[in-house]
Amino acid sequence: MAEKLKENNYLVGYNKEDFVKEFTEAFAKVNHAHPFLDGNGRSTRVLFSQLADNAGFDFDVSNIDKDEWDYASLKSGVHEKLRFFGLLEETYQPDTRLLHKLMERAISEKEQSLTKQTYNKPHEVPTNRLHELENQLSEEQKVSLNYTRKVLDSNFKDNPELLAQKHEELNSKIPDIVSGKIALPTLTKQVQPDIEVRNQVQEDKGLDR
Repeated sequence: MAEKLKENNYLVGYNKEDFVKEFTEAFAKVNHAHPFLDGNGRSTRVLFSQLADNAGFDFDVSNIDKDEWDYASLKSGVHEKLRFFGLLEETYQPDTRLLHKLMERAISEKEQSLTKQTYNKPHEVPTNRLHELENQLSEEQKVSLNYTRKVLDSNFKDNPELLAQKHEELNSKIPDIVSGKIALPTLTKQVQPDIEVRNQVQEDKGLDR
């Protein structure tokens, strides 16, 4: 399970739907392992709270009924003690559907950023986080992204404040590019209306001279 999470970059960059799905499956497997004599549930929740936090989500089960949570947790794995006492059929298979529904209620996206830090600007993505995401892009995507940045630099160079804002907006979309929700060609087109407005303003200024 640890290797699979590592291969999936610990679920960083996932949208909520995909995150909940993978998070639920991973949680069920770790919970089923039950490595300790006591405190397995608490330990698992602490571990997965950190996993969620690192991926930009909050994991909070405080508003979920304990009996409902325990039942969903029980159904998500095959606990040998229950089988030993005849409380589970030999053919029983784990069912994570109920746990998944509870996870949808327990998991929420962080309001301001994808990490546990707080940032003043709504579109700002931390530099180290940005590098991690860009490393996941294909070479073609990287070329397209760099081209888009050069277009912004060229067309907003006389307005540093607006240029910084446009770069922040572009950077904020990179997680969705990585997850496949946004295609870079579409993103490049989104820059064009701003460029056309700016060029028109420059032409109007020229007429006023």
